Amino acid sequence: MNKIYFFIFLFIFGHFLPAQQTSLVLTGISRPDSPYPNNGVSGQARSIELYVLEDIPDLSVYGFATSNNTEAGDQSGGAYQFPSGSFSSGDFIYLTRSLASFENLHGFSADYQLNALNFYGGAESIIEILYAPDWDSVEPQTVDFWASNNSDYTITGGWAKRLDCFGPHLGPNPWEENATVFNSATGDLASDYVSFDISEWTYAEDNANPIEFGTYQVCVDEEGCTDSQALNYCNNCNIDDGSCLYEGCVDPIYLEYYTQGFEADFDNGSCANLVFLGCSDELACNYNENVNIDCAIPGEEIEGYEFLGLLDGHAYYISNTKETWEYANNISISLGGYLASISSQEEDEFIYNSVNSVIPNNYWIGLNDVNVEGSFAWVNGEDLSYLNWNDGEPNGGGNENFVEVFSSNAASPGFWNDAPGNIERYYVLEIEDDQDCCLYIDNICETCENGEIIDNDQDDNGVCDWDEVDCNVIVQPILTNLCDGLWEVYFDFQYDSEIVGLAGVSAIFTSSSGEIISPQIASVETNSLYDIVYNINVPGDYTISFDNNNSNCPLPDLSVEILESVDVTLSYSLESVDCEIGLLTVYVDGPSGIYSICLDDGDDCTDLSVGLENLDFDIWEGNQGSDCLGNTFTGNATENHTVALNNLSSLQVGDQIGAFFLHPTCGLWSGGDVIFNGEETLQVAVWGYDSQSAGIYEGFTSGQEIVWLINSGGVVYNLDIEWTAIPGLTVDGDIFTINALSAASSVSIGDAYEESFDVELSPDSYNLSIYQGECLISDGTDNVIQIIDNDTDNDGVCDELEIIGCTDPNACNYNPSATEEDFSCEYDSCVGCMDEMACDYDASATIPSDCFDYETCYGCLDLEACNYDADFIFENNDSCEYESCVGCTDELACNYDEFATIDNASCEYESCVGCTDELACNYDEFATIDDATCDYSCYGCTDELACNYNGSTIDDESCEYLSCSGCTDELACNYDEFATIDDATCDYSCYGCTDEIACNYDAGATILDDSCEYETCAGCTDGLGCNYDESATIDDGSCYNNDLGCGCDQPAANIGYDCDGNCVNDADSDGVCDEFEIAGCTNPEACNYSLIATDDDSSCNLPDGCTNVVACNYDASAVCDDQSCILPDGCTDEIACNYDASAVCDNGSCEYQFCAGCIDPSACNYDESASISDGSCEYAEIYYDCDGNCINDIDADSICNEFEIDGCTEELACNYDLDATDDDGSCEYESCVGCMDQTACDYDPNALIAG
Repeated sequence: MNKIYFFIFLFIFGHFLPAQQTSLVLTGISRPDSPYPNNGVSGQARSIELYVLEDIPDLSVYGFATSNNTEAGDQSGGAYQFPSGSFSSGDFIYLTRSLASFENLHGFSADYQLNALNFYGGAESIIEILYAPDWDSVEPQTVDFWASNNSDYTITGGWAKRLDCFGPHLGPNPWEENATVFNSATGDLASDYVSFDISEWTYAEDNANPIEFGTYQVCVDEEGCTDSQALNYCNNCNIDDGSCLYEGCVDPIYLEYYTQGFEADFDNGSCANLVFLGCSDELACNYNENVNIDCAIPGEEIEGYEFLGLLDGHAYYISNTKETWEYANNISISLGGYLASISSQEEDEFIYNSVNSVIPNNYWIGLNDVNVEGSFAWVNGEDLSYLNWNDGEPNGGGNENFVEVFSSNAASPGFWNDAPGNIERYYVLEIEDDQDCCLYIDNICETCENGEIIDNDQDDNGVCDWDEVDCNVIVQPILTNLCDGLWEVYFDFQYDSEIVGLAGVSAIFTSSSGEIISPQIASVETNSLYDIVYNINVPGDYTISFDNNNSNCPLPDLSVEILESVDVTLSYSLESVDCEIGLLTVYVDGPSGIYSICLDDGDDCTDLSVGLENLDFDIWEGNQGSDCLGNTFTGNATENHTVALNNLSSLQVGDQIGAFFLHPTCGLWSGGDVIFNGEETLQVAVWGYDSQSAGIYEGFTSGQEIVWLINSGGVVYNLDIEWTAIPGLTVDGDIFTINALSAASSVSIGDAYEESFDVELSPDSYNLSIYQGECLISDGTDNVIQIIDNDTDNDGVCDELEIIGCTDPNACNYNPSATEEDFSCEYDSCVGCMDEMACDYDASATIPSDCFDYETCYGCLDLEACNYDADFIFENNDSCEYESCVGCTDELACNYDEFATIDNASCEYESCVGCTDELACNYDEFATIDDATCDYSCYGCTDELACNYNGSTIDDESCEYLSCSGCTDELACNYDEFATIDDATCDYSCYGCTDEIACNYDAGATILDDSCEYETCAGCTDGLGCNYDESATIDDGSCYNNDLGCGCDQPAANIGYDCDGNCVNDADSDGVCDEFEIAGCTNPEACNYSLIATDDDSSCNLPDGCTNVVACNYDASAVCDDQSCILPDGCTDEIACNYDASAVCDNGSCEYQFCAGCIDPSACNYDESASISDGSCEYAEIYYDCDGNCINDIDADSICNEFEIDGCTEELACNYDLDATDDDGSCEYESCVGCMDQTACDYDPNALIAG
């Protein structure tokens, strides 16, 4: 989108004006179509609205073009210039196809009527506003346009209206007629028109309300903070200048730092809850109820981020928001990750390509030199093994400590740049996929202790440690191919001593699909007590489990693969040697190997090879190998057969010798090889089958035949070997024996194996069988060969070569090639006339008969005769005649006779002369000789309305309508008396004022129109007058002279300036007068940089320390912050409850409450968890315990012994002691007896007892 904003600046001098060509905006388009907006409305009321951004002296520098398809100017037929006219900034201009229709619809008059202003408003309409300073010499350019490149935004019966602030959009320069504006199918704009944004417009189609014109407004820009959460929020600002300041939690160890939604600049005390990163799933082993930020799981969605992908076990995310480097780093750490740390070009390119497919902007990575200037390091501490600096980088010094990667829109895309950390960028979060988030036990052998998972199956045998018993047994499966797809699976149990409950164990075969197979138990002798043997003929991958009666001795599951039978096919061809002998050629196809083809299942067998040229001799590299199924294996050094090959002859250096075994699927497969190096003795390690690799055939089994082959010069041969037999020391090297030694006394190259063989067979039926070793692959019933006797009549001609036919040379149908008489001879079809002079002569006749016709083939053969007939065979010139074909034989003559063959000199050439061109005006249909008189004057323009109409009768498409086009209005200035077609160019500009004295005298006007006026040119015509008006032609007596200092009516110059507005004093020639210079700091890097300063006064305060008063390294003498501030990051008071040993700058968070209490063990409220005394200790009263009970109370009266008072405790006694607690028997009742009657003379006031 392109919004229009008028920027308001305060300049001391001058002002800014936009370029003339961008002074118009297309703001409204109306396309009424009855009945919208009302019945009867005319489509001629279609119109456009233009808004004037700055004064336009002459509208005719602008123009327009319209189209109703995707090509520019197609409808208007080119570019049209607007009429002349001047307009002021803020004016609306209305142009319509019909002034009357426009006013009828909108209620006011349009400015101009343009007959060529035509557009449909459908799915392919285009309106362009064009500009050219001189339309006669300069190609116009598109300065604004509208296009309906989306079928959802058509305006037929409606309108399109531009939203406030948007426009104009420049198009191609120069404008090109018929250039493609957009793709009809997709709506995609051509490159010169991509600035158009359909969302800048509101649309209505078939709408009952006409467009509301005149509402468009431009917008005024104001920059500031547009975030209402900020302290310095600017309510009237519409452009955010990045100046927002926030107060909130500034410490990244607190949860509020991440949840407040912004990076705070000032601490408002809102930091309350420490961040706890971890697992909040109660089902997890490491569940922590205090967790308030869940750790991120690599690859899963994280709110606020786009997942980029996984690379080498690490997950990468791009943030959806821009942040400062430090804030981005803190957030990354809080999620359990870190800012991306790049260690290779592959990782760099992966991140760059992924980011730019989502957000093509610069982004932060984890590289920085915060700790040591110039020494860059990754936030995760990994080695600095890869760098991708842009040319000249890093170059920022202490002010640029953080690294960003340039986006695809930058000049150096993908390269690194050091930058200040306070700018905001997107950032890449990297999380390692091995980070432990929530941990879960397997509910089998794992247990959870203190948030950690304990593995209770240390030997990984599937039996938990607490269930382990002494069960020392190993089970090895041994597979043997029994042929015909049947396999023997022998489970060999190896143990030190008998195991109770293991007898009678059975194996369970479970296929890969989960089906349980029940193979047949084999009746073979076993080697040990527990061994079991099965025969199975169902190929597939099986998991073997065991069913035994000893639960304390579980047997491990095994894997066994039962292979398909070898798929071998036999093919042959038969050729005939003679009529009774057949030549049989036999081929075999299958896995590489050597197969025996036997005739009639007897001893007549021939070995054929398949694929020996493709045999891989060196599948083993040391003791590492593989098979054709992709299985890899390692040779077992304890199961091999060592072979020494001595006295090698006829071998070439580089020949490769291989020991091959028969693999059930792969055919011949190498079990060991060696390359002949010229020495007389070679040693070959022949690898055996490893029982630990169940189901994988990686070598020989005991007793298996070894096939010795040699590859010499690319041809595979049999190897002839003589073995040396040393009793007790060596064995036959043709049979594999575990841990045996074989020695060859001589080795030489044998015969090459054939891939086919030929045999001649007499007539009979034969069977062909195929063997591979001892296994019968295909019996004779599959391949039956029949040799047939092909000369049943014994005539020496094979039956298939016999030709049946007539063998009598006298017969009509005699066949000289026939070898067998079929009694078909006949003697009639070849009887006929054999006289060559007869007309009925039969050339095919071999038996003569009478001839009857000697006339029909005789006739006139004289070429000049009228009745010459070439079909006659024999000449009879007596029949020739020469009159009926006489006439004119010249085809060009008027009297040419097409039947005449003899010319009689009668040809004439006048009667048929004339014009023979059917297109000519005087075409003569009877003329056959053209006399060059053809006339074409009847061709021309037949349209009576055309300029060149001349009464022609045949139209030759030459009509033209331009030469007679012109103004046909006799009242017009440019009336053309010769014009017959009005071209709407009538000009009435010759009407005007013809009075030379009038202000508006028009020298070009020839017709007075009563428009003369005499006021606008009236003024002072005295050149000495202050108000002299050089444009005035009529003096109105207003002249006066008033010099105010700088001339007539010109006030004296301002202080410091001359009359031309130039500084009188400007020592530094900077355009600012010395009197108005403003001293200050002009260095943008300084903290006191002044935007209004014009002269640098050396007062710049460059970064010299930390100026943040909350920082621990706050430097009171520093005047400009250098980004070195160490901000509070925790409690550093060792006696505080929340002391953080890793904190380097105290953040005021130290608290002394939750660990404060009574630390005196003798106090009643002693708190063993307290580490700080808060003076709250409470002690029991002396002689009491903390529960308020007496420590010593012998009489259990709740009065401590130490506080007991002996005395009289009887209240009636004379010596009753109120303080006494223990009665001591001293009570007496006499000393207080007396008269207690106050009226008596002997009243005793001390008496307590009446006496």
